[in-house]
Amino acid sequence: MNKIHLIVLVLSLSIISCKPSTTGHEGHDHGGHSHDEVTGGAAAHEEHNNQTVTLFSDKTEVFAEFHPLVVGQVSKFLTHLTRLDTYKPYSEGKLSLSLIKDGIVYRQTVQEPSSLGIFTPSIMPKKIGKHTLVIEVDSKFGKERFEVKNIEVYASEAKATKAITALQKDNQTKFLKEQAWKIDFGTEDAKYGIFHRVIKTTGELIA
Repeated sequence: MNKIHLIVLVLSLSIISCKPSTTGHEGHDHGGHSHDEVTGGAAAHEEHNNQTVTLFSDKTEVFAEFHPLVVGQVSKFLTHLTRLDTYKPYSEGKLSLSLIKDGIVYRQTVQEPSSLGIFTPSIMPKKIGKHTLVIEVDSKFGKERFEVKNIEVYASEAKATKAITALQKDNQTKFLKEQAWKIDFGTEDAKYGIFHRVIKTTGELIA
């Protein structure tokens, strides 16, 4: 299948974004990359100030979209699972989502996707500050674990909105997972490496 390979650090599946520095999402398992973005679109994407993370293993891409976390407030995680070999959604499996801080774990497990490729666990954090987010997948393809450090839990809705609004970019393009799953499309993790190909072109050198 001919895939359109997009550089993940520049384009996520839902929106063009740069890797944020304010929330400091670092330390991913599987070399994943997280992004804070503004998303919208279909019924499953009604929030306009959502936060997202995109994570990779050798077999799976995880794209999780959620309302910025506020202490004492429930946030639903629209967690999209995609097979990298076919770039099609997971049709079955169990997903557990954990939020960890100072040894305290908040966890919810969903036994199946709520719709094709989308799992919707919810978490209500009880402490402000930076947490570790862990997503565990158990399906016919095996068990996988994804981790993102420094996920911020805010003291109030106003502080969460202010922090996420500061990350918004102009001229963003929305492209939903549901759209990507319907066409020949794919993403892959950007890596450093030696470039061997020669691009033939013409030009003029001016001192």
